[in-house]
Amino acid sequence: MCSSDLTITSLVPLTASSNPNRMTISTDNQFVYAGLDGAGSIQRFALPGLKKDITITLGANAYSPTSVASDIQAAPGSPHTIAVAYGAVITNTSSGETAPGAAGLVIFDDGTARPTKVPGTLGTGNTFSTIAWGSDATRIFAADTNDESFSFFSISVNATGAPLDHNFGSRLEAFTPRIHFDSGTNLIYADAGPAVDPNGVPSGAFTAFGSSDFLNVMTPDSKLGTAFFANQNLSGSGSIDVQSFDLTHFSPISTANVPNGSGQPTRIIRWA
Repeated sequence: MCSSDLTITSLVPLTASSNPNRMTISTDNQFVYAGLDGAGSIQRFALPGLKKDITITLGANAYSPTSVASDIQAAPGSPHTIAVAYGAVITNTSSGETAPGAAGLVIFDDGTARPTKVPGTLGTGNTFSTIAWGSDATRIFAADTNDESFSFFSISVNATGAPLDHNFGSRLEAFTPRIHFDSGTNLIYADAGPAVDPNGVPSGAFTAFGSSDFLNVMTPDSKLGTAFFANQNLSGSGSIDVQSFDLTHFSPISTANVPNGSGQPTRIIRWA
């Protein structure tokens, strides 16, 4: 029998700015991009040392003088390129309410925005509350998961920016935090359970924890043929339940409990 040692390194917390929110890492592990809601910007950090690199100021939008990143996704194979779904901060409310994804979608190369942008809600009805790149840097999928339209979008990407390809209308039919594209299955999965193909055709649905729940978070792994879901244990035990499903047949495999995991999970990440 052989054994190996696991080394855990403690890192000093890094102060970026107020209210960090969405994050993405480039596929080559060169950069982390962090949305800083308090500053209305995106900060790029160079890995592995998390050295501050460039700051992308989001600025005003068609709805308000302040923007935040409702979602950020690094482009596959292009570490200097990100897609940003703009959220509008509604400043005439006492709470500073944010309209996620209402202000459109923009492609950035380092700190420079490509000129062609996908407009948001004003005049179009398009809301991009969650986004996911396809198999390469030429297509993005997006979904409106904040209201009952549940629209699903395909967005082509070229050197000038991101024109909207198609609004497939209501497809995912679920309030869900995120969508995820898996290049192995060529499907787009929603945290709440539904899955569609790139043409918006429903492909099946997982019933994690007994139903489609907008509190579920998931990640697909086509290499294992498995989808993993996490949710807060509802028994009041202060733990997190994780369920696995067959990725092809959408059938349950097993359930595991993670103790001492109080609070609602907001994202599940696999690594190997």
